[in-house]
Amino acid sequence: MSLIKCPECGKEISDKAPRCPNCGYEASKRKKTKIIVFAGILSGITLFFLCFVLVIIILLNHKTPMEKMVQNSYKELKKIEGPFISLETASVYKYTTSEGEEKYDILLVYEKNNTEMYAAFNNDGRFLGDGNTHNSSMGYSEKNAQALLDDFNVISMKMALINYFLGIDDSEYSENFVTEKEAVKYDECAVLISVKKIK
Repeated sequence: MSLIKCPECGKEISDKAPRCPNCGYEASKRKKTKIIVFAGILSGITLFFLCFVLVIIILLNHKTPMEKMVQNSYKELKKIEGPFISLETASVYKYTTSEGEEKYDILLVYEKNNTEMYAAFNNDGRFLGDGNTHNSSMGYSEKNAQALLDDFNVISMKMALINYFLGIDDSEYSENFVTEKEAVKYDECAVLISVKKIK
């Protein structure tokens, strides 16, 4: 047996007493108060844990603007190639047009039937090409001039990425690879994008 303070009057009483001899406060109210306090603490801990899990889920699914571009391009690629492809590497190439407008081209390296393949898109989702099918034999016309330019851009992006991984600094096919945060400082640069969050 131990002595506790009565929650009502503050006098010391036995913890076994059914009621306080000074003020009549009943022991059953003490038990109810303990249960309510315990339930409140347990609810608070549960709520905190749920909020913590929700924040983690939001942070893991948050995508940067460039990651969103890559994800949209990957969705377009799946429409072209089918769902059974695996994205290996992605890079975004930023450039500024002569009108001062920022543009982005996205190069995807993916695997299909155990073969490494390439596909490029612009930030509007237009397929630029694969860097393998060359359009140089088409002859010149207004319509295929864009296809020839697209083909050259895809080959340039492909070579820049290969040179980056090989550690080669080639003035013809070299881009300044930077982080996405650093990309705002450059008119022309490339950003390697983690494909972990791309589905």
